[in-house]
Amino acid sequence: MSDNYGYRSNRQTNENEFIHRLERQFHTITQLLYTTSVPSAQLERQVLPYIADDVVFKDPWQEGGNKKLYSIGMKGFHNMFYFTFDTYQLNVKLNEDGKTGRCIVDGIMNLQQFSWIYTYPLRSIFVYDFRLLNQNTSDEPQFEIFRHEEMWFVTKTQTKLILFVCV
Repeated sequence: MSDNYGYRSNRQTNENEFIHRLERQFHTITQLLYTTSVPSAQLERQVLPYIADDVVFKDPWQEGGNKKLYSIGMKGFHNMFYFTFDTYQLNVKLNEDGKTGRCIVDGIMNLQQFSWIYTYPLRSIFVYDFRLLNQNTSDEPQFEIFRHEEMWFVTKTQTKLILFVCV
């Protein structure tokens, strides 16, 4: 075996471990964002440090933002709705530039406005685009999310039901 192969293998192992740490952090961020029983102070401590000043948030009903608007929206969401989130798949991929990457999360947002009557399962995909703030050789990845997109589908009838249940 050549020394070059050993170097590539070690580098790949380090990158895989780094990606695994990123995946754990994104899983935590997702659970905090989409479990609406989490208090605002905890969101500020554990989520906002990962949000870039120039963040753009997009979902099927809105797009735009910056860190201040993201913070307001995040807290408002937690005060208006009752959700939990079940993650089915989560994947992080670093881009070729080695400075940016993308995390995709697939799961179910469980709307529990009136959980004693019905929990509405909302299939959801979240995409986080992020910038690395340190090298992928460090123990704890440091990054900032500059784009956060939610994708989910509801029909007009389901939208009316969700709005009715939430009001």
